[in-house]
Amino acid sequence: DLQVIKAWERISSRIKGDEKKKWDELQKQLKELEKSRPKSLPIAMTVRDATPKPPVVKIRGSRSKQTFEPRVFEVLGGVKPEIEPIPNIKSTGRRTALANWIASPDNPLTARVIVNRIWQQHFGRGIAAAANDFGKLGEKPTHPELLDWLAATFIEKGWSIKKLHRLILHSAAYRQTALREAPEVARMKDPSNRWLWRMNTSRLEAEQIRDAMLAASGELDLKLGGASVSGDAKRRSLYVKVYRNTPDKMLGAFDLTDGLSSSPKRNVTTTATQSLLMINGDWTMKRAAAMAKRLVREQRDPAKRVEAAYEMAFGRPVRDNERRAALAFIGAQADGIVRAKPEPAKAAPTAKIDKVEGTAALLKPGSSQSILEVPHNDSLPTGDFTVEAIIRLDSMYPDATVRTIVAQWNASSKSRGWSFGVTSAKSGYQPRNLILQLIGDKAKGDNGYEVIASNLRPELNKPYYVAVAVKLDDLSDGGTTFYLKDLSDPKAKLTAAFVPHAKNNHYANKLPIWIGGRAGSKSHRWDGAIGEVRISNTALDRADLTLYKDAPRKDTVGYWKLEDGKDFYADASSRNNGIKPPVPPKPSLAQAQQSALVDFCHVLLNSNEFLYVD
Repeated sequence: DLQVIKAWERISSRIKGDEKKKWDELQKQLKELEKSRPKSLPIAMTVRDATPKPPVVKIRGSRSKQTFEPRVFEVLGGVKPEIEPIPNIKSTGRRTALANWIASPDNPLTARVIVNRIWQQHFGRGIAAAANDFGKLGEKPTHPELLDWLAATFIEKGWSIKKLHRLILHSAAYRQTALREAPEVARMKDPSNRWLWRMNTSRLEAEQIRDAMLAASGELDLKLGGASVSGDAKRRSLYVKVYRNTPDKMLGAFDLTDGLSSSPKRNVTTTATQSLLMINGDWTMKRAAAMAKRLVREQRDPAKRVEAAYEMAFGRPVRDNERRAALAFIGAQADGIVRAKPEPAKAAPTAKIDKVEGTAALLKPGSSQSILEVPHNDSLPTGDFTVEAIIRLDSMYPDATVRTIVAQWNASSKSRGWSFGVTSAKSGYQPRNLILQLIGDKAKGDNGYEVIASNLRPELNKPYYVAVAVKLDDLSDGGTTFYLKDLSDPKAKLTAAFVPHAKNNHYANKLPIWIGGRAGSKSHRWDGAIGEVRISNTALDRADLTLYKDAPRKDTVGYWKLEDGKDFYADASSRNNGIKPPVPPKPSLAQAQQSALVDFCHVLLNSNEFLYVD
């Protein structure tokens, strides 16, 4: 195969000296100019003529040499249009002639179709009900003279859609209410309201519902133009991406068209899915919460908040009875929230660690979940001890903060305790180093705070068995033994590191055991998964580790498998040192009132008056 080589791409390697310096300087200038270059315009698919000379058209299969020229349909007059090639571009002029005929003031058909569509948008039904089927096969207009007059007026006013909207919206027919009591003659002669003696009740379309929620919550982004966005964005629904196979849940539930075929009229369905989405859906709940925050931000007085809420949701002032009912509802909701017995918090989420049976606790720093606490009791170690766990570390801190696996310590270098973990990016002991922090009591002759580093370095996003065994009276290399095994590799061997430690015999304290963090600290949190945590009140030998003997022993003070299900908090040992299920704090009155206001906003966004126009 022939290859084309762009010689200029190799110039940089062929020039030297001053020319090379000049070349590099020019390249630098070009890069600066590139930053100011306008973005490329989006590409649109279109068609054009290949040449200004039109092709010859014959009847397929005909042996006749007769050719045919463009004309208007015979049923519409059969006029032969004037077709002139457009100068300076490759165009026959045929499409331009067709466009001029379609939009000609002498052609009322186009105007009638447009007017009928806009009438249908405002009244829910066109003057001619079959918007896609004008003619003999379609349904006849209910008001033919009105349709013709609107079409003629539309053309006279320069085909202005805006003026047509204004004309219809100012009419007496549009300004009627759907709540009008039906007179006897209307019930007898026009029960379906074909002749518009009242307004028809109409539900907002899918995009209008979504945008109305964002407008009420104060989140709607009115910026014009730009790239399309996902349904979670706060931009108008006009800019939401449309996926045919996976439509946005909110828009899809309220009858958004499928985008596959022409749709003369939207379906208007009432389904259980819509109710469930509006009541329980994440989108609606977030809009209600944002609306409540807006009310608190803009109004201090509860009664004023109710008034503002009605204006935001319904575009009208609140009535006296509505104000009283709303304030009573908010008060009752807040009182119920304060009095309610808090439900036990859900267990930390679990995850499957690759190549490991069962599940493990999935812990993420910065989330609302609590770290796992084992209350203090006298069975916890006070002398030699061993800590074991199966881990997967997903990230390091960007500084020197330690990712904690298990600890009985409050992170103060002046407080007794211990912490087993992995170092982070800027640690003085190198990143991803398995360490034990051991803190004794200087007043009793101990060394005090000490970091014992193993130089065993687990990689990110891989499963490992880790352990540390401490013999307090052994200050030699065998005083602290670390273990590490890569569980993703069936052939990997258990690696051991023997490290001396200073005298810190009096580390014991009255703090709980924490899995995934430290007492009273929002930092030093684990990021990833932890499972199969076992603590023993002796320094175990290699053969006694859970890798080889995973049953609880007499010297086991706690064994937490952290399996998904009801036994997540359970201690598999005989000590009954179960993890304390976290209890959510009781909300304050202010928090309860805010939650009640969210509920009130949620009610408004679910109401018929918000979703329907009458």
